[in-house]
Amino acid sequence: IRVECDNAAAAAALQTALGGLNCEDIQIDAHKEGPQPDYSYSRCLKIDICGNDRPGIVSQLTQAISQAGANVEELNTTIESAAMSGHPIFHAAGTVCLPDTTADDELLSVIENLSDDLNVEISLQE
Repeated sequence: IRVECDNAAAAAALQTALGGLNCEDIQIDAHKEGPQPDYSYSRCLKIDICGNDRPGIVSQLTQAISQAGANVEELNTTIESAAMSGHPIFHAAGTVCLPDTTADDELLSVIENLSDDLNVEISLQE
């Protein structure tokens, strides 16, 4: 996750608190980032994606969306059983916001290029 702190003292306190979780066998790798570019997202789209489940599919999906210049605002994922065979089906639904420089079709294309078995529906969010 990315967390923004108001000042350097708050960031240092957060890193110290997160480091304290090591004794609970929770490993957290925290680092500082520089200032982020100002992204202006002109529109948000609803996405609905279904396909065969496989390891790493959420990571691949979010990386593809990011590479298209878009931002994931909300994403809910589930595993469902296929109606006839019962094999696991991946389902993701959420909201993705795009800058003026990214066309809707470009986002659709990068997601569909992840796999031949993905069914992708994109609609403008009301």
